[in-house]
Amino acid sequence: VFATTAATPDQPSYAFYYNDTLQTYMADEYSIRWMQDSTNNWDAYESLIQQYNDTAANTKESQPQKYGDDSFDQEPIEDFEAYQDRKGKDIIKLLRNSLKNWKKDESCPSSFDTNWVPSKEAVSSRDVKLATLQHRYLAAKDIESRIYYAALVEEELEYRLEVDLLFDELVKYVTSYSNNEIVTSDFIDAIKYGHIRPTNFKCLKYVYSSYESKCENRFTDYSLKYVNTLVNLCQIYDNAQEIVQQGFEQICQ
Repeated sequence: VFATTAATPDQPSYAFYYNDTLQTYMADEYSIRWMQDSTNNWDAYESLIQQYNDTAANTKESQPQKYGDDSFDQEPIEDFEAYQDRKGKDIIKLLRNSLKNWKKDESCPSSFDTNWVPSKEAVSSRDVKLATLQHRYLAAKDIESRIYYAALVEEELEYRLEVDLLFDELVKYVTSYSNNEIVTSDFIDAIKYGHIRPTNFKCLKYVYSSYESKCENRFTDYSLKYVNTLVNLCQIYDNAQEIVQQGFEQICQ
């Protein structure tokens, strides 16, 4: 159990909003701040602990406390307060909100760069293969080894570009079937890079397999970044299974 209270054990909570018609106070300060926070952050997948911290900071008359098991305090509030089956524009709004602090990853070059030195401390799993090959290129002692690893780096960069272009085309193909949303660059970015929790696992499993069968590629560490794109398409479009499969068939033929 993860529990929060409006005050410390030796404090009272404070009533707020006296209603003259009903002749009673409508709530206490902590519950008001909690409900306001839930309303404002419902679409942000706010965590339990973030909600507690923000609500406690906005409660001025008493000192809220938390008790119990905090092992799951990073889980989103909607898992505990209610469930809302979102569709269409609601999901698009969530995706756009998830990109508010998003910045495109530019830690890796898009073309072969002899001066690029990958980090030796922290590298995204999406970029490990490319970074490893670049390190081997930089560490090569003879010209034959440098040529060999340069070719492998360029091969990996070419593969990454092909994957990027494939999913660019897929998103354009699927969104061309939408009559309810104006397809802008922001909308495309939301589908490609936004994050929402998947619920349509039947669709996701189907389109995942469609990629591997129609495009004759198994997902790699790099292309796995686009599983999130498939999640978003499955959540937005009711007929995503058929359209995505058709898209892969046309693009990868």
